Amino acid sequence: MADKENVQLQQFQAFWKKSMEDAVSRTTAFYDELAKMETKRNEQATQVVDELAKLTKESFAYASALNAEWRRLSLEAVKRSSEMFTVGG
Repeated sequence: MADKENVQLQQFQAFWKKSMEDAVSRTTAFYDELAKMETKRNEQATQVVDELAKLTKESFAYASALNAEWRRLSLEAVKRSSEMFTVGG
């Protein structure tokens, strides 16, 4: 009877060990895939941030160019208005 109990205990231990090894293996595979996804997510987020920074810089440059053109046109309009009043006088 003791031998039968010993065999059953050994079988249970072997089953439990295999179950734990399988669980560790699956968990390792899961975390490996998670790391790959995290790396890809970080790469994509970095690209988005880089593109946003580029777009922001281009927007500032465009706004500056528009402001410069607005100032130039305003000054030109003031000069023309001034000439209209001084030419006749």
